[in-house]
Amino acid sequence: MVRQLPDRYGPSGKQLRALLIALIVACAALLAGRTHAADPGVQTTWRLLDYIAVDYSGAVSGGRIVNQLEYDEMLEFSASVRSLIAALPATPARSASKAPGSFS
Repeated sequence: MVRQLPDRYGPSGKQLRALLIALIVACAALLAGRTHAADPGVQTTWRLLDYIAVDYSGAVSGGRIVNQLEYDEMLEFSASVRSLIAALPATPARSASKAPGSFS
């Protein structure tokens, strides 16, 4: 069953996609220097982003939720990624990028 995502339930498919892209860009900027590549938080963040990117089409199609359980899982993982990125130490690359938590 396909249904439209009401605004009151959180971000739309487009907003989630924009958040995902912003998080990937931020994570890539953080990993560019490889200074924290051995940090388990960075590795976990990267794996979560990869999982979200790969499974997005299984949860959302044409801006509509097609699998609520998958979508809810992606929202949970996105919140985890946001927290993990916010907890990383400051770096020049991070200072130059948009601060985590300011994705709206």
